[in-house]
Amino acid sequence: MYSNLRLRKHVHLAPEIYEQNNAVFITICTQYRRPLFGVIRDDSLELSPCGQIVSDNINQFINKYPGLQITHSVVMPNHIHLLISRIRTARGKIISLAQLISQFKGKCSKDCNIALWQRGYYDHVVRTEDERLKIIEYIQNNPRKWSLDQEYVKE
Repeated sequence: MYSNLRLRKHVHLAPEIYEQNNAVFITICTQYRRPLFGVIRDDSLELSPCGQIVSDNINQFINKYPGLQITHSVVMPNHIHLLISRIRTARGKIISLAQLISQFKGKCSKDCNIALWQRGYYDHVVRTEDERLKIIEYIQNNPRKWSLDQEYVKE
């Protein structure tokens, strides 16, 4: 009966890979790469009302769940970057990265009253301290280098 349906590809690593590592770099893009969150002027983002909602939600999610923490983030016109660190706790199982992203995307879409996000997200497991520092630098400099970004769309 379902043999003609395409199976959805699993593009993420097994959950235990994420649990073994201390940090994951996440990129979440808007649906159709629409610049919904604001515009870059003078190397910084001027947030739209929806962009402010997304920024506020990032701040609300920073320490929302024991064991996961958003340590660095940036809101761009059509995507966001998050560096999420796993913090070992004595409190048993923690929320999965996929659950965190799903809840975050759902809350932002509900608060903005619009379907904001493309399906899925991009992730990269951070394996070394040097790599983590380069990602932090990338996040901090992203607005200044917007025209060079692979997600750039002319406004």
